[in-house]
Amino acid sequence: MKLYHYTSIETLALILKNGTIKFNRLDTVDDLEEAGYTSDGMQLGKYMFVSCWTKSSEENIALWSMYADKGKGIRIELDEDMFREYKAQDTQYVKVAKQEENILIPLSEIIRDDCMFFIPTKNNKYLFQRDIIYVDHPNEKVKDAFTRNNDGYNVNFSLIGKYKRTYWKFQEETRFSLVAIPCDKNTSINGSPQIFYNIKKNIELPFKEYYLKLKPEVLDNIMVRLGPSCTDADNIIIEALLNEYTSNGKAVKSKLDGAIKMK
Repeated sequence: MKLYHYTSIETLALILKNGTIKFNRLDTVDDLEEAGYTSDGMQLGKYMFVSCWTKSSEENIALWSMYADKGKGIRIELDEDMFREYKAQDTQYVKVAKQEENILIPLSEIIRDDCMFFIPTKNNKYLFQRDIIYVDHPNEKVKDAFTRNNDGYNVNFSLIGKYKRTYWKFQEETRFSLVAIPCDKNTSINGSPQIFYNIKKNIELPFKEYYLKLKPEVLDNIMVRLGPSCTDADNIIIEALLNEYTSNGKAVKSKLDGAIKMK
């Protein structure tokens, strides 16, 4: 399956040069309500990083306008299985339950000095990749994500970043998600109670973005659709980028070219 992402020509240049996709922290995205949804008084969205796509191959005028420089940007098309995978092996700080399953962040980066990432795998449809569900009252779906039990606390991050208000339905969004919790290496060794305490105390993460590496063969076959407001000069720039960083990348004109004037 193919996925589609509307963005700027400048972002395309960075994707091609660095071979990465940017994940933004949920409290920095354009839906200002989403990161404000609370569970037990906590805004759990600030511990989640997302990359937003759509499965719809039909060009979306609203997405061109909102995320692609009012139609002067581009839409990239990549295979759904786009991210580089790494062998899952035990380390000093992490014991891997399923060593046969590859992971999307090297274990050396999962445990950091300032946080710990939940180990992401591409087959985790409950957390890593999900279609957004549009509802009238998203906070009602999120409010039970943080719960207390006899053993302490539990956080169901599969409920976070999953629901948006119905008026966003035009996006037809599918989303990749990563979760990071503030802690240090010794905290992660000692177990989860301290991690949940850090969440309960609303401790901040020291960064607002993260980058996942793309599979080189997927990036090499990127399809770039020019926005309906792109000029011949924009086309020259995009073709030059594809020639520089790919051998099979292709650029095509928008089907709306000459049919719409975006303002």
